[in-house]
Amino acid sequence: MDRQRSIGLTKTVGYQVGVRKTFPISQQQAWSIITAEEGLNAWLEEEKI
Repeated sequence: MDRQRSIGLTKTVGYQVGVRKTFPISQQQAWSIITAEEGLNAWLEEEKI
């Protein structure tokens, strides 16, 4: 008998959640924003408390 798995449940680490947002810009524009200094800081900077 197969047990039904819960959506998002991984084998080893618990649950995985993802979010997606679509913007009306080209792929090239998106990479330019993400790889610019301000974009990198937004994604990689440690949270300020």
